[in-house]
Amino acid sequence: MKAIQYKKHGNAPEMVELVDLQTGEPEAEGIVVALEAVAINLRDIYEIAGLPGFKNPVPAVPGNKCVGRIIKLGTKVTDLEIGQRVHVSHLPSGTWREQMCVPAKVVYPAMVEADPGELSLVSGGVITAYFSLREFVELKAGDWVIQNSANSNCGRYLVSLAKLWGYRTVNIVRRESVIADLKELGADVVIVDGANLAARVAEATGSEQIRLGIDAVAGEATERIAACVTEGGTVACYGAASQDENCNISVKSLLFRDIRLVGHYIARSRSRCSRQELEAIYTQMGELIVNGTLQTQIAGVYPLSQIRDAISHAMKQGDERRGKVVLVP
Repeated sequence: MKAIQYKKHGNAPEMVELVDLQTGEPEAEGIVVALEAVAINLRDIYEIAGLPGFKNPVPAVPGNKCVGRIIKLGTKVTDLEIGQRVHVSHLPSGTWREQMCVPAKVVYPAMVEADPGELSLVSGGVITAYFSLREFVELKAGDWVIQNSANSNCGRYLVSLAKLWGYRTVNIVRRESVIADLKELGADVVIVDGANLAARVAEATGSEQIRLGIDAVAGEATERIAACVTEGGTVACYGAASQDENCNISVKSLLFRDIRLVGHYIARSRSRCSRQELEAIYTQMGELIVNGTLQTQIAGVYPLSQIRDAISHAMKQGDERRGKVVLVP
């Protein structure tokens, strides 16, 4: 079967190549999945580049989340079926390929009615947005949440889930051109990032208390979010769009305003849930995609044979790439 592999680290489009690999046979409690769709994420680009904290041994196959259909069952797998569509999660890497053997415990039922490209984002952006709103602060209807990277797919999912559950959102973006679109999606406040952010947020919300901030950028953006959060509030960081920058948060925010900075790693969030709870979450989120509550932005769809074009597209920013780039093995 075909797969994408890189043998050394560097500029991602130049490092990858299409190769032939063996699928192998599933272990007794494993399955073989034929992949239908896998989104290209920043993490994949960072791993190929070999950035600190993301560098894997080579040769390696990128990708860690996808959706596909089961084509073979291990001898001890009794609760899954051939042909069943599933989300593949919990993998360190390796999903940029046509087929792969995985443990049965890392897959969850996926909606048959939904587009596989949209479903490929559930294990990443959708689940991240879900736990962002459920795990760190006990929110009630009417409460405010602030997030940066609000025009990302994860940010847009958070807007939609917050609206569904009765929360209000302040959404920090990099450019004015996306404000109207986010407002139409249901965002309560949309503000362009920059100087005096806390004062502008206070003015837009009537100085309402914001107990939860969601940071996907890191670097100096973390302190700007922290400055908007009320005393005793929490900032949860799930990403580093600033690439190799650490979260910068001031002593003033930590000591005098008692702001808590926590890491939001969805593998850890999932580990705190039972299998039954996770299946219910995946089903609920899949239903919201089918009924249109969660809307996906897909910038482009590529076969594996066009991987270099796909990665180049995924590395574009701003209006040059609206949404995720998806591979369809």
